[in-house]
Amino acid sequence: MPLLALSPPPPPTLLCTINTVQSEWSPQPIASVRILKGMQFNIHPGPPFKVDPTYVIDSRLTLIAREQEPAKFIQIGKDWVYRWSFQASLGPVASEPLHLVPTRDARAEVKGELTLITPNRFRLSNITMVVPVEGGAPLTRLNEKATGDCHEQH
Repeated sequence: MPLLALSPPPPPTLLCTINTVQSEWSPQPIASVRILKGMQFNIHPGPPFKVDPTYVIDSRLTLIAREQEPAKFIQIGKDWVYRWSFQASLGPVASEPLHLVPTRDARAEVKGELTLITPNRFRLSNITMVVPVEGGAPLTRLNEKATGDCHEQH
């Protein structure tokens, strides 16, 4: 009876948790934006690598996202880096104070990067800008940086 070669089992999925977060707003914060600390996402080691949710941080924006280019993993030196970008139409947005500035159609532009420092540690950067559709300076910008750890799921 011939022996069949067994392929090795696929690497386990990693469950990753955001532990530390630094958020910087410019010029001013927007109320009711998500809290990143404690959020989780999965990394499915490849090939091909896959991240769930696709944009790492799930939010109301990701529900209406139009991907600019496919999210992808690339290797830079010893690190694996996952990058994504998308836009989301927001419709009319008002600046403060309301009686001085009329509403303008705006969109969110998001760019993110997840770096696997070690198999169990990561660094995350996510930049969200709210910009007028007709062009001009951003209405607001949120720069988020986070770190966390990952654990194998069996």
